[in-house]
Amino acid sequence: MLTQRRGILILAGIFVLMNLIGLDRSGVVWIDEVTLNDPAKELALHGVFRSSVFSGFDGFDQTYLWLPPAHPLITAFIYKLFGFGIWQTRIPVVLFGACAVVALYFVALHFLNDHRSAFFSALLFAFNPQFIHTARSGRMDTQCLFFAFIGILLFLRSSYYHRNNSIFLSVAGLSIGLAGMTHPIAIVWAMAIAALILFVQKERKVSRLIIFCASAAVPTIAWLFFSLRTPVYFKAQFLSIVADHSAQGSIVSRIIEECMRYGRIHYSVPLLLISFIAGSLWFVFKRKEDAERKRTLIVLFAIPFLFIMFFMIKDGGSWFSILHPISMLTIMVGAMAGSFLPTNIKRPETVWQKRSLLAASLLLANLFVAGIGGRYIILAYQWNARDYRTIEEPIRTLIPEGSVIFGAPEVWYAAVKAGASLRVRGEPNPDIHDFVVTKLKDSIVALPGFHKIAEIGEPFPPVLTRYTLSLADYQMAVWEADRRIGDVIQLTGL
Repeated sequence: MLTQRRGILILAGIFVLMNLIGLDRSGVVWIDEVTLNDPAKELALHGVFRSSVFSGFDGFDQTYLWLPPAHPLITAFIYKLFGFGIWQTRIPVVLFGACAVVALYFVALHFLNDHRSAFFSALLFAFNPQFIHTARSGRMDTQCLFFAFIGILLFLRSSYYHRNNSIFLSVAGLSIGLAGMTHPIAIVWAMAIAALILFVQKERKVSRLIIFCASAAVPTIAWLFFSLRTPVYFKAQFLSIVADHSAQGSIVSRIIEECMRYGRIHYSVPLLLISFIAGSLWFVFKRKEDAERKRTLIVLFAIPFLFIMFFMIKDGGSWFSILHPISMLTIMVGAMAGSFLPTNIKRPETVWQKRSLLAASLLLANLFVAGIGGRYIILAYQWNARDYRTIEEPIRTLIPEGSVIFGAPEVWYAAVKAGASLRVRGEPNPDIHDFVVTKLKDSIVALPGFHKIAEIGEPFPPVLTRYTLSLADYQMAVWEADRRIGDVIQLTGL
């Protein structure tokens, strides 16, 4: 058994190692990384679960209810143990990503009953550029996927093992509930499993549904008990972001937008999109084995896909939501690959096997070049310019301890280490904010009540001397409030 599992453990290790390279440089610090982890910083450094970057709005300076708390609580624990910084924010997300790949392998193994097919599914998911992007972004998506896959796996085992199936089912519900405490999108898995219990399974439907739903609700009830102590803040924060991320427009427009979104996300990996289409069609119409497992996997894909299509917006951080239905599509592609690829990849026996091996190789090459390989190429040309010290050191030199900064989220780590506090919501106010940091690409020539004191950061060199592949960089302007000039003169006179 250990020999059979060794491949997926090696893949998980490779996933971690390949993402540690340049993790503090790619990607660039961005708004989601700041807003999602600032409560962790506040809890670890000051003992209060709140958001300083949103301070002054909707009770954020009192408590944090914008999103469920699992991700910031985990990150706060890491900050408490290892200190505050980019590495401490991002490494746990990479580790959860590796664990999600392993969990998906076992889900695929349950459906396909073939180690090669399950491994190929996990391999495609691990090298998916969208998955790598979120694993390196300091977000909560890999945690959500990990707990969701564990919940799915335990549910599947509860359906096929008669002994202790209630225990499997209750722990499955608890795992799905924990996934929901990292990201609300996990509701799609709760809905999918509930649908499977009601419409696919044949025995003990009511009792199994009660056990699952009750277990899944435990983390949510605990969080609501905490949140509803301040219902006004809960409405202004969590319910507001839920409304903001709800889709608008006609049903037809939502379908068209979702299809276009899949096209935009996969424009650099067209072979992956083609494989999703081909794999799903083959799985639905050609695969004959075990009709119940086939229906189960189709439901696990269809409900997340349809929910996201009809109820969620199509931009911003919501782009990562497609990883949930895509994970099930990846298993379908693995099933197709297992049927066509040769048992011994070094010795394909037929022309069809040779063609299938070539197609799989081209697909993996496309994923590598568009994903982690492309990042390595960019890092080779922009390594020094992406060094966070290019802005951290100037910020710590220019901005005194205790200052309030408004502006670019990229300076969050630098501001905290300088003993300052960053704000990202609202407008620059010289009566409140001591400094403002703006991006040079925004071409701001004047800020009322502020004067420019420095320009920091370096431009990212073009890749291969001609291709500008990243719109983000660390070139920024630092502005000081005019009122501080008088304070400095007065102190000098004394």
